[in-house]
Amino acid sequence: MKLAVIGTGNMGQALVDGMVRQGRVDPGALVVYDLDTDRARNTAKRNRASWAATPGEAVAGATHVMMVVKPQVFSEAMRQITDHLGETAVLIVVAAGVRISAIRALAGPDRGIARVMPNTPALIGEGVSAVCFDQVPESGQTLIVSMLESCGMVIPCDERSLDILGSVSSTGPAWAMLFIEAMADGAVLSGLARDIAIRAAAATLAGAGKLVLETGLHPGVLKDQVCSPGGTTIEGIRALEKGAYRSSVIEAVAAAMDKTEKLTSRDD
Repeated sequence: MKLAVIGTGNMGQALVDGMVRQGRVDPGALVVYDLDTDRARNTAKRNRASWAATPGEAVAGATHVMMVVKPQVFSEAMRQITDHLGETAVLIVVAAGVRISAIRALAGPDRGIARVMPNTPALIGEGVSAVCFDQVPESGQTLIVSMLESCGMVIPCDERSLDILGSVSSTGPAWAMLFIEAMADGAVLSGLARDIAIRAAAATLAGAGKLVLETGLHPGVLKDQVCSPGGTTIEGIRALEKGAYRSSVIEAVAAAMDKTEKLTSRDD
């Protein structure tokens, strides 16, 4: 396998670093390209890989091409590599809101395509990536999933589910940051030092998520285990529900999905 990565911004670097660190990609079979030459060089040097001066040079001879670019520049980026792609090269597209139909219109009718929706915790190897495939054989799907697992959990799905998952996993970290900040603010209000409050709030949220994943128990069951009769936790939940806490979160996911559909409908 030879992998070309087009785009070495934060997400591109996270994926490259993770794949090399976990041994999912041979550094000698990896080439990167970015408009920011220094960034591409640094990414390549850090991972003992190669860098290319042009997109065409990067993808020449590649069996897999990972496009980690902004959606607004995706079409132009594709135009720069199309003539240099091998007939059997598989495209792995990490560009928010760019549907497979739009990718295929530029890539041709027979090309294998994987569309990926990662999230920012991939930067520390704790991400969630949704991936859907079109015209990629099962063996090829297994390989791509293995590559992505270097940065965290991977959920293979259909494209509709990918958009829904993106409205949870890709947007959710920002909402989680708001929750962490708000919990820390509450602790500061009660007299705790800011740095301790933030660390405690962040670790609490991370631990709660891990508890759900590792026990396999429903979040409601785990919530009830903490809510002692007449205790502080149930009192806090009452305060949250006065502000329509769960309803607000549901509406946030629905709003994100609505925005996703408006953005992706431009491709239809």
